[in-house]
Amino acid sequence: MRSGKNFIGGGRRPWDKRRGFPVSPLRRSRSSVFGCAVVDELSLLKNGLRDLELDLPSEVCERLLWLGKELLRWNEKVNLTSIRSLEEVIVKHLLDSLSVFPLLQSGERLLDVGSGGGFPGLPLAIVDPVREVVTVDAVGKKINFQRHVVRQLGLDLCVSLHLRVEELPRWSGFGDGFDVVISRAFASIADFALLARPCLTEGGRLIAMKGPEGERELRGQETRLRDLGLEFDVMHRFSLPLGAGERQLLLFRRI
Repeated sequence: MRSGKNFIGGGRRPWDKRRGFPVSPLRRSRSSVFGCAVVDELSLLKNGLRDLELDLPSEVCERLLWLGKELLRWNEKVNLTSIRSLEEVIVKHLLDSLSVFPLLQSGERLLDVGSGGGFPGLPLAIVDPVREVVTVDAVGKKINFQRHVVRQLGLDLCVSLHLRVEELPRWSGFGDGFDVVISRAFASIADFALLARPCLTEGGRLIAMKGPEGERELRGQETRLRDLGLEFDVMHRFSLPLGAGERQLLLFRRI
């Protein structure tokens, strides 16, 4: 798997008071998460990244933590997520999103469908700021948050669009499509494939990020997927830290 140590993030530092960015100092948790005592959030993030075989610079880790804290800050006024603690954001949003990073190839153009609060698209853009990332969601308040993050972090190659995925081929920046189309808990595999297939380049890959039901959901869908011009490639399994559940990454290729 590829190390993330060369992807140090771009743009301004969101923890720098002199640049007018919101500052949320790291704190040591006195509570527990999922029934387990936890250390400070930075250690939780780094330990989880180590489990994913990702070695990221401290600066990138701080940018990821800022994203998590900003999500919760916005969430107090705008409902973006049902998660209410930073520890859960780290595990269920940040680490879950970055589980797909080792499967991506350098230079691949990425589309995140049904991105919600920006996951997995924003963490992937933070870790690899030289990759073109486009996120799409039909809910305006979620795209407003994403655009705020993009501005604050200077993610120049990340674009957040307030569109339905069906409308995307008419977007002026669509070009030849995307090398990778990804979704996390967006729709059934079959529905995701139907919507995402027109956005894929020749030979492009579709990645469905699923919970433990992913393999079962795939059964019986192979014929329908082949009719759409997609072939099942491989499935990767992993477990989130602190017993937060099993995840399955299902990869398909356009044929």
